[in-house]
Parts: sequence; C-alpha cells; structure tokens
Amino acid sequence: MCCKVCNTTAETSNEKAKQLLNWYPRSAAESIIATAQAMIDLGIVQIPE
Repeated sequence: MCCKVCNTTAETSNEKAKQLLNWYPRSAAESIIATAQAMIDLGIVQIPE
C-alpha cells in the first residue's frame, strides 16, 4: 500500500487471515456486484423501471 500524503510505503499481507481463518478475499468483480446489491437492498439506489 502506498501513502502519497506521507510519502511512505507500507508492506501489507492477508496471509495470516488466509492461514488462520481459511479466508480468501473476493475478486474485484464479486466485490462490485455485492456492493451494488447491498446498495439496492438498503434503498440507497433504485433500479430504473
């Protein structure tokens, strides 16, 4: 991850979550679809008729 404001770089990893929790992140496409569906379900956006 890069922080342009601080002009620093921090190394991050999700390896521990994968190993301990058997967790794997969603793909970008799955994340976008899930976010859109949640926004529809919460009434934040509406599907045009």
